[in-house]
Amino acid sequence: PEQGMRLDAFEDHLNQLQQIAGDLGQQIHVTIYGRADQTGAENKNAALSKERAQRVLEALRERGIAPDMITAVGLSDSAPIRHGSPSYQLEVNRSVSLKVQSQH
Repeated sequence: PEQGMRLDAFEDHLNQLQQIAGDLGQQIHVTIYGRADQTGAENKNAALSKERAQRVLEALRERGIAPDMITAVGLSDSAPIRHGSPSYQLEVNRSVSLKVQSQH
């Protein structure tokens, strides 16, 4: 439920950004980056990170975000948010982040 509320809030912000971009004659694009921690095999981490990003992409599409406006990318464990092995650092690296860009 907590993640659903975050996606709802992001959808609201994204709709506002779309409106502003449209008023300026621009479009926006969202790239969803999935990450995995450094434990496990590289091929498994690649699949996990892509799946995380894909799930967020699908949830946004279900909320009405245009499919051509979003892309999912799996980063595996190649771009950790935090380095090290304590459990809190591993948990942070099992995540999804979003990047919103304007396009002309």
